[in-house]
Amino acid sequence: MSLEAGVTTFVEASPSAEPRVRVWCNGRRVDFKVTRLTVERLMKLAGASFQVAVHHLFNVPIGSGLGSSGAGALSAALAVNEALGLGLSREEAAREAHVAEVAFRTGLGDVVAQLAGGFEVRLKPGGPGLGLVRKIPVKGLAVICAPLGVYETRAMITAPSLRERINKVGGWALQRFLLNPTPPSFMELSARFAEEVGFLDGGLKGIAKAVVEAGGLGFSVKKKVAFTMAEEDEVEEVAEAFRRVLGVEPIRARVDDEGARVIS
Repeated sequence: MSLEAGVTTFVEASPSAEPRVRVWCNGRRVDFKVTRLTVERLMKLAGASFQVAVHHLFNVPIGSGLGSSGAGALSAALAVNEALGLGLSREEAAREAHVAEVAFRTGLGDVVAQLAGGFEVRLKPGGPGLGLVRKIPVKGLAVICAPLGVYETRAMITAPSLRERINKVGGWALQRFLLNPTPPSFMELSARFAEEVGFLDGGLKGIAKAVVEAGGLGFSVKKKVAFTMAEEDEVEEVAEAFRRVLGVEPIRARVDDEGARVIS
């Protein structure tokens, strides 16, 4: 699902004798390879040489499992398309971000989901224009989540035994979810999936009781992000349960139904 808390990206572009891409994250110069490759691929379509500065403003942690690399690359792709006047469609620009994600093994389906927005389920794998996404209506619900550490996607999808387990359990959970595509069903199946693949261990299971008693629809872990969904009037009580049990300040955000977009 796509959250209102996410990434905002600004791009500055000027003609240059040699093409150059520089990237900043929250004011600090960074080496975001996925963003850089995305921009470089788009610059080749411009028919001229440019110097491009990409400024990411991240409102979510990086590396925990919130799809931040895909969000950064996708927002950069849409912004560069506008800044350089490439005239690409949203899907065409987003495809370059997907290609960069796959090249660095930082994600396989985040970009197509972030482009669609909302609470969605991917019915067919692939990037924008190829993957098939179905949006599930969600009203009056918010997401409460908290990072528990760093877990690189590359480490997950390059480990054969883990990848096999994820594919097997994930395929089963997807088919069960499609029979009853609701937020409570999602939380229940997500917890089963997380337990089977090892994201949700014994220590974290004890947290679920406190979160559910506070109003959460369940409790699960995606890579290194603990999360739940709750009615908007229950959000603060659920957030307090996260603070009390996990000792961290959780992120609270509505589901963003629009997906990635150019805002100015």
